[in-house]
Amino acid sequence: MTNVIDHNRYSSGSERMPAESLERGPLLGALILVLRERRLIFAVTVLVTVAVIAAVLLKPRTYASTSSFTPQGRKGMSAASGLAAQFGVSLDAGDGAESPAFYADLVTSREILNVILDSVRVPQAESGAAPVALIDFLVPKKMDTLRKRAAAIDSLKLAIASAVSKKTGVVTVAVHARMPALAYAIDQRLLDEVNRFNLVGRQSQASAERQFAETRASEARQHLRDAEDALQSFLQQNRGGNSPALEFQRDRLAREVSLRQQLYVTLSQAFEQARIDEVRDTPVVTIVERPTYPAEPQPRGLVRQAIVAMIAAFMLGAIIALLKSQFAALEQNDRGGREELGDLWRSTKEDISRLWGGRGRRGSKAAA
Repeated sequence: MTNVIDHNRYSSGSERMPAESLERGPLLGALILVLRERRLIFAVTVLVTVAVIAAVLLKPRTYASTSSFTPQGRKGMSAASGLAAQFGVSLDAGDGAESPAFYADLVTSREILNVILDSVRVPQAESGAAPVALIDFLVPKKMDTLRKRAAAIDSLKLAIASAVSKKTGVVTVAVHARMPALAYAIDQRLLDEVNRFNLVGRQSQASAERQFAETRASEARQHLRDAEDALQSFLQQNRGGNSPALEFQRDRLAREVSLRQQLYVTLSQAFEQARIDEVRDTPVVTIVERPTYPAEPQPRGLVRQAIVAMIAAFMLGAIIALLKSQFAALEQNDRGGREELGDLWRSTKEDISRLWGGRGRRGSKAAA
């Protein structure tokens, strides 16, 4: 008996979509479906891949300026902070405000980005043209000031990336821009603002310590004077007395004077140190790698994106082919359901038309 192969059954242009091929097993059914709809899947894959490649090629090239720094931690708790902790007052900002993760978030904070928007100028390509403000370069559209600044901050935040090394705690910053000079200028200004922000914070901390130490030193001086006056009065009133009770009272008053004196000396030293720290203007971040002027644009990653797009487009084509097969099977096996669906759809359109017509008549009457 001769086996006759029906070539039309497996041709890609055939309208027959036998559902029994999917009942032979998931793997075999999927393979048959892919081969049957190979032209559709191939067309979807090619179109999506070409669209992605064109989008990548048309996207403007960007330049990246990178830098890295590490924050300088405080050299232990100051004397004023230690004394404040004994009295239940916290003057130190804590490890969280000095951690590298804090600085990684600081570079994209609104306070830093606002200063960059107001200070960085973008040179123009035309010779002799005046540079424009960064906010006008990022958002050339005309809109109100608040919306324009918010849009510029969002755009600038997307152009800045920061990362923290878990081993060394070094913070790495990368700034992406369409012009190498602009990327370098933003990166340089960013480091300056981080250092200024940290310096102002340290000086504010030192100011709080100075005020606390000054207040406590004044109180300690008065307490020391009171203790000395008490000891002096006791010695004058009990001159020549050698009884055990008098000696005990004298020793107790002397110990009180000694303790008050030690506390006053410590607070005076802390006060002087806080005054020095308040006016200190030394950098508080260590630059590990200064901003680099980018010589070459960033790689587009065309091959990687094309491969990802090809895989995603193939899966999309397979899904479309599967839906097409399922609808074809539904058309062959459930003609009554299709007719009911058509009747329901026509009824729905009539209801919408009546509702829309009624609203239109009411609107015309109201206008009249």
